[in-house]
Order: sequence, then structure tokens, then C-alpha cells
Amino acid sequence: MKDFVDYYEALGVYKSATSDEITKAFRKLSRKYHPDISSEENAEEIFKRITEAYEVLNNVELKNIIIAYEPVWAIGTGVTPQIKDIKETVQFIKDIVEE
Repeated sequence: MKDFVDYYEALGVYKSATSDEITKAFRKLSRKYHPDISSEENAEEIFKRITEAYEVLNNVELKNIIIAYEPVWAIGTGVTPQIKDIKETVQFIKDIVEE
């Protein structure tokens, strides 16, 4: 687990942002912080964070999980699960529903 990350904040968008607004914000930030382009010292770390935020918020299933559990992660535990953990949870739930 890692410290809590607010994916909306990472991309600089409101929680009500549309898919198009999320994509636009990601593209803008990825151009600014891409490690091959940016001269900022922590560009690679920022780029990884915005890429992860985009991967989650651009996926309807993952985004719905974030919406449902974000308050618990932010306040209760102070950590955000890794994307692979969220994806495994989604697959586990799908498997149960399909049985």
C-alpha cells in the first residue's frame, strides 16, 4: 500500500469532471512532466502519479470503486491500494457474480 493519492487532485480536475476533461488534463500534464521533456527534478515521479490517476479515472469500473471507497482510504486508512489490487478486486467480484 502507499500513501493516499487523490486522483482528481493529481490531474487537477473536479470530481465531476467528464471523461473528456480528464483526458485533456492528463495530456496537458503528461506533456509538461514527461521525463524525456521536462527538466524538473521530480518529473518522473509526477508523470507516474498522473499516469496512474488517468488509468484509474479513465476506466469506468475502477473509477466507480474509487468513488465508493475513496472516503475510507483517505480518512480511515490513509492509503490507496495499488491499481493491480483494485483490478484484482474487480475481477474477483465479476467472477462471483458470474457463478
